Amino acid sequence: MADQISLLVNKKELSRFSSYSVDADFYLAADAFQVELVGEVDGLEEGQRVQLKVNGTVELDGVIDSTGLTVEKRKTGLNISGRDLAGLLVDSHTDGYGDIKNTSLKQLTDKLLSKVPFIQRNNVFYQIPKDAPEFTWESIYVEPCRSIFDVLNEKAKAHGFVFYAMPDGKFYYGRPKSSGKTDFNIVQRKDGKGNNCFYSHCLKDISKRYSVVNVISNGQGIDTTPTSELIIAASVPDDTFPFYKPFYVIESSGAMTPQRQARMIMDMQRRQGLQLTYKVYGHTQNGKNWAINKLCSVDDEVNKLHGTYFIYGRKFCLSKEEGKFTELRLGLPGLI
Repeated sequence: MADQISLLVNKKELSRFSSYSVDADFYLAADAFQVELVGEVDGLEEGQRVQLKVNGTVELDGVIDSTGLTVEKRKTGLNISGRDLAGLLVDSHTDGYGDIKNTSLKQLTDKLLSKVPFIQRNNVFYQIPKDAPEFTWESIYVEPCRSIFDVLNEKAKAHGFVFYAMPDGKFYYGRPKSSGKTDFNIVQRKDGKGNNCFYSHCLKDISKRYSVVNVISNGQGIDTTPTSELIIAASVPDDTFPFYKPFYVIESSGAMTPQRQARMIMDMQRRQGLQLTYKVYGHTQNGKNWAINKLCSVDDEVNKLHGTYFIYGRKFCLSKEEGKFTELRLGLPGLI
């Protein structure tokens, strides 16, 4: 069955596209979309709410940032581009800043989202284990000139979680999926039997990776302490790195523990060290739209990759050259 794509804007459902690109990325603050419609369409303006559906499922809920009308040789094309609702949190700075007394993570979230349009506070979900420390601060400092997204994500990371958006317009505090069943599979064999991708790119890069991440501290303040009195407050090794290459960082001044800071830096380095991209025809597998925050089984003889990987990025595309296809970005599971 052919994939059905539609764009809902201002109560109009549009489905005549000459091209489109609809991205989603677990690790990026806001996801982008771009569509080119055939012919002129009245009533479309910047700032309007937009939903893009793939096979009846909302795969992007956002706002139009720009429109552009092109007329060439009696051919008219309307380009629309924008971002998902997380883009509002990336652009909007906090109205209130300074010390906020006796607040929980939910109270802080409700406060910062209270004036943001389109985002419902009941669409924020807390996937936090019951045995996790309570997110409550006697006093919390919100810096001026910071985006709402940065503030909320920073507070989440201080406790070992991330604040992220999903394509359907919902927001979560949680961790990336790291275990359980695989929802999708990629096959790329040298003889071509059973292959379901038509493009792959595997980049392994150790230039920004290290064998160990050390967080140094004195417990009182780096600026006023002699170098000889600094200590290693946390050390996280990477046993997969091929040789000794240490990384040192000064302890952050936030609520994050040195151990958690070291672990997050290590996670980021490992994420950057493996960039795995596949392209598959169509937008579904076994009746399911390709999706982020899912696990994928990979059997790739060409790149010598066999195991379970994390789908952190997916882009639905339509082009004249390749038709309808999905670009998938995979990495190691469980990395924050």
